[in-house]
Amino acid sequence: MAASRASRSLQHCLTLEGDPMKVYVMTTGAVFGLITLAHLLRIIAEGPHLVTDPWFVLLTVAAGALCLWASRLLRLTPGS
Repeated sequence: MAASRASRSLQHCLTLEGDPMKVYVMTTGAVFGLITLAHLLRIIAEGPHLVTDPWFVLLTVAAGALCLWASRLLRLTPGS
């Protein structure tokens, strides 16, 4: 049942009836979430020495913040 509802929701977003901006925000949120996850998994795999690299930390925090921002925008969008 939930899978069917998700499928219909995705189909609605990808048709002309859906909001293309909402699809864009979902996509970018997912991409930034995956980047954040990859960075966290890299820290686990390679050890905590990566935390001493300021660029790595900055990019990880920025990707996480953009993912959270996209999630917030989707929650606050009317009709979601």
